[in-house]
Amino acid sequence: MHRAVIPVCVVVWSLFLTGPASGANLTIYHVDVDQADATLFVSPRGNTLLVNSGEESDGIIIKDVLKSAGASRIDYFVATDYHAWHLGSIDELVQDPEVEVGKVTDGRAVSAILPLR
Repeated sequence: MHRAVIPVCVVVWSLFLTGPASGANLTIYHVDVDQADATLFVSPRGNTLLVNSGEESDGIIIKDVLKSAGASRIDYFVATDYHAWHLGSIDELVQDPEVEVGKVTDGRAVSAILPLR
């Protein structure tokens, strides 16, 4: 996971460089998805970053946290590695018509951010 720290920091920093500031604070949501954790960052500008998504079928948990945060879009998704408990439910979220997912990277190369849609 240590290889993901710098790219994740770069993506988080980029959340602050786009759009007008709303005067709000950075909000960080820890999402308990059993074996692994997921983290949702919501920037002062309303941009979102999801780091890991838990196992398959944990998408409903992520979706509930998004609703609590007042968001319906994941601007960036970063998987810290390829185990199912880190990215298992991202497919569920991408296929959900109520959730929009922007860009994804595996955490090793921010320059490799690819659009999902």
